[in-house]
Amino acid sequence: QWATYEQGLKAYDDCIRGEIPEIIPGLGQVTTAFDPSMAPEGHDTYWFWSGLVPFNPNIGWEKAREQISDMITKDSAKYYDGIESLEIARRPLAPPDIEKRFHAIDGSVYHVDPYVTRFGPGRPAFSLGGYKTPVPGLFLSGSGTHPSAGICGMPGRNSAMTAIKNMK
Repeated sequence: QWATYEQGLKAYDDCIRGEIPEIIPGLGQVTTAFDPSMAPEGHDTYWFWSGLVPFNPNIGWEKAREQISDMITKDSAKYYDGIESLEIARRPLAPPDIEKRFHAIDGSVYHVDPYVTRFGPGRPAFSLGGYKTPVPGLFLSGSGTHPSAGICGMPGRNSAMTAIKNMK
């Protein structure tokens, strides 16, 4: 885990140079804790997401997928004792995989750059914030709208509420 702001900056700079950061930040969870049907009885699934990997790694994605996956598994073992010996299979998705599977440009789940100017009323752009568009009756929703990506449903709810309010 990162302990300092400088470590985060270094990881970002590593990614810009096409290098794999020493520490891969992210979110890990045992998804079968929420939905036991995701694995056979007596087994679990572990999911990890990181938004900080190089888009074009110098070593190519074939090698980078395995290297990053190994790093994540090793780091996760600090929190999930024995995870390395329990692994049966893995399916790493790199930005090119996400782009192909979900049609997300550059594999970005955010759909727009996650800059401070692209959140709140500036998401996806200042002229399009608030879900309305210049086209009457056309409203925006999805990961590119406020509050951003995730499985929260809030962009859809907020867009629907805006549409209802504006179409009365």
